[in-house]
Amino acid sequence: MSSQLTTALRAASDRNTALLTTLSQTAYAPPSLKQNLAYLDDLARQIAHLDRELKKFHEITEDERKDHVKYRDSTVKRFMHRLGGSRGVEKFETKREKEEREFLDAWQREREAREARAELVVAVKKAKEDGESLKLEKEKYETAQRELDQLYAEIFEGSTPGLPGEDALEEQVKQARGGFEETQTGRGREEHALEAVETALGMLRQARADMADAHDMS
Repeated sequence: MSSQLTTALRAASDRNTALLTTLSQTAYAPPSLKQNLAYLDDLARQIAHLDRELKKFHEITEDERKDHVKYRDSTVKRFMHRLGGSRGVEKFETKREKEEREFLDAWQREREAREARAELVVAVKKAKEDGESLKLEKEKYETAQRELDQLYAEIFEGSTPGLPGEDALEEQVKQARGGFEETQTGRGREEHALEAVETALGMLRQARADMADAHDMS
């Protein structure tokens, strides 16, 4: 190994370790942000759907309310049914209860829809807050990745015969990183995501170990 490469590895060791640590801590952010944005889009669609339903429910509720109040407060209808004796009174009460029940059912549907919409609004607020945090973590990840790529480029630019296997390992790290992001966004399953993370981090640890070995060989 050339003395120039040895010197470069020694100088980059601490920075390399710090950048790898940052990457391992923030690797979840890019795919998680994509999921967050998709979640917000879905929430927006649900709210739009509920708004349309609420308009219908409110119209039905108002119609049922008018029928209920009209029948309940109609002294003429009440009087006419009373003329029919007990059977007439019973018929009036049955009709009144029916109108009241239909009104209450419509009001209940509207109320439940409004509560569901309120919950979605809260979910949107929380998702936006999470999204802001994920954006910051994503920026940290991308910054660390750029700095690490630059660090490696400065040391290992082009073929590095002084460090056997480094070029192949670098390609494996890139593939592992891409596999991790694809797993996170495409499948969204924690077990596969964790497996991909471990693979990616294993490759990064191996890269660091190779740098340490190269240092010991000097």
